[in-house]
Amino acid sequence: MTNKLRVYVIILSAIFIIYLINMIRKNKINLKYILSWISISTGILIIALFPSILNLFSNFLGVKDPMNALYFLGFIFLIIVVFSLTVAQSRLSDKVKSLSQEIALNNYEKKINNKSRDEI
Repeated sequence: MTNKLRVYVIILSAIFIIYLINMIRKNKINLKYILSWISISTGILIIALFPSILNLFSNFLGVKDPMNALYFLGFIFLIIVVFSLTVAQSRLSDKVKSLSQEIALNNYEKKINNKSRDEI
């Protein structure tokens, strides 16, 4: 990685981390959904600051080119993010189903109560 590219990556990662922290501070997003993005951005920042870490990691994995190890890390992190979003979406889907059923029951009970009052 060239020094010019390292500077760009460091600046962009730092700006993105600051942006994420501001989103949390302004309550625009929940902390549990943003932790993975903060950890990924911090990891990118650390790798840009200390590129020898990527060389050590690629040697540990037995990968010749450190960039291939970086692509592997990115792929693993993306899989983790997609899985966590899938779990969150599944939970929200169950909650929507439960709330819809509860609203339908409440509306049905109101309708029955109104009919019984009209009969009296």
